[in-house]
Amino acid sequence: MSDETAKREIKSFWWAPGHEDDRWFGTLTLEPGETPNLELIVERLGPVTDRRHLGPVIHGKDEHGKPITLLFAGSSGESISGAVLKRTCIAGYAMLGIALPCANSFVAHSLRFQVQHLYGWLGISGFDKDQPNTLQDHVIRYRHPDDQWFTISPELELALHGTVQAGGGFQERRIREDAALTFRSKAGFSLRRCNELVGAVRLLLHLAVLKKVYPVWMTAYQNGHGYKLGDQWIDQDIEIWSSILREA
Repeated sequence: MSDETAKREIKSFWWAPGHEDDRWFGTLTLEPGETPNLELIVERLGPVTDRRHLGPVIHGKDEHGKPITLLFAGSSGESISGAVLKRTCIAGYAMLGIALPCANSFVAHSLRFQVQHLYGWLGISGFDKDQPNTLQDHVIRYRHPDDQWFTISPELELALHGTVQAGGGFQERRIREDAALTFRSKAGFSLRRCNELVGAVRLLLHLAVLKKVYPVWMTAYQNGHGYKLGDQWIDQDIEIWSSILREA
């Protein structure tokens, strides 16, 4: 999960809602602590087409055909070089994995996220720390902790998760664990409600560490939004990117 907050440059095609036939190539840059930034490359055909007002919502698809929606978008400048016009846009949110007509149409039935200092505060670990080590023998035993679910209200559930990254090569083996939270609701959460839930967890951890606490990544899931792989239904990840995200 830590790779999700590394700087990303997504090659993609973009268009204004209602004008899907007029697509522009662009690069969406996502970086912790920065607003989503989109640089469009437009062939100069005429002032009407070149400078079409994009509005607060911009639709796109990445090189794999995955939909992207920019919300609360606005122009931040442009430059001309010969037959090419470069337009730069910034957005309050980049929603990867879904096409939305507007911010108010977003509904998440499950919100999973990681917040700075959450791992240390929870104290949940899958490492067996009682394994003896000697100069000749180094033993590491790990078992993924079970998810812990709690009912907050008839319409709201909370889960505590352990996350793990495992890998290695010819000369090394490694396991890195962290922690995440999930809020789940049958009624669903608006984008504003998602931010309120993340903000509540940030405040709780801020009281423990006495410093500003930021989310590291946010992923939402929506009932019925996904695809079938054989006989199995796979929920589509919806990554929520904004300037509030920071490195772990």
